[in-house]
Amino acid sequence: MAWHPIFKRRRRKKGIEDERTLGEIYLLHFDRPYKHARHYMGWALIAADRIAEHRNGNGSNLMAVLKTIGIGFQIAWIKPGTRLDERKLKNRGGSARQCPICLQKEDNNAHTGIDC
Repeated sequence: MAWHPIFKRRRRKKGIEDERTLGEIYLLHFDRPYKHARHYMGWALIAADRIAEHRNGNGSNLMAVLKTIGIGFQIAWIKPGTRLDERKLKNRGGSARQCPICLQKEDNNAHTGIDC
């Protein structure tokens, strides 16, 4: 079968913004680790609304589990960006290196060897 432009397009779900839509990327720092996870990064048009959903146990599965087992979180940062920007940050990895809360704890605990 010959290449055709229609096969190259990604299907968009109704109500989902394009990956180039400017919104807000946010990083949440968990009050204590859950298994290997200590952070959650997400994107939303309005981060405050999405974070409120997370606090109520709605949204992502991970955040629902954290709500159920009683692990809270703090907002580490909110920045303007697109879904593509969020993906780049996630692919880079090392959320703890991007987290000002972890960096502050590292400074305070440098002599004890405690990891965030």
